[in-house]
Amino acid sequence: MNIDFHSYIQKSISFEQYNDMIHLLLNDNKTTGSDQSQGMIDYTRLNEQRNRRIMNTGVLQDSTIQILQGLTQAQHWLVISEAWCGDAAQNLAWIYKMANAAPNVQLHIVLRDENIELIDAFLTRGGRAIPKVIMLNDKMEILNVWGPRPEGAQKIVLAHKENPTESKEEMYKRLHVWYSMNKGSAIQQEFIALLKP
Repeated sequence: MNIDFHSYIQKSISFEQYNDMIHLLLNDNKTTGSDQSQGMIDYTRLNEQRNRRIMNTGVLQDSTIQILQGLTQAQHWLVISEAWCGDAAQNLAWIYKMANAAPNVQLHIVLRDENIELIDAFLTRGGRAIPKVIMLNDKMEILNVWGPRPEGAQKIVLAHKENPTESKEEMYKRLHVWYSMNKGSAIQQEFIALLKP
């Protein structure tokens, strides 16, 4: 895989800049990406609330913090995201909290639709599913890849794709109930499994 990760990191934005950008876009009734339909804007508005709720109430587990603080190798977490993506809204705040708890981790965010060649190198079952986290060392070598959602949430989505017994809207309701009940536990466990030596 011959990808210039350094160039993506150079043009990336921080979590704070990402949130500021979304807020400013919503003030103009816009979202990220090429699809500026009202539906996508409404998703973005809902996602801003989800992100804010996790930022205000989400607490990392002590065991998660211990592993993160003990990381000795410098890492860059390059996240591919979009404002309208519900899975990004449910996971990105947790990813930020984990990166923030790790002295040796830097978080970088790029938009999927502006970086198609990057997401196309990290497809999920042939699709451009996000968020995707590419964990890199200082030499820009891939350490791990995570995404687009924790395994429990992924099972809900895949089961619907393979045997859609309900509408997509109903499936999304169940998916977000799962996120609400899980309270970031699964994503923390999955990241810790990737980070343990």
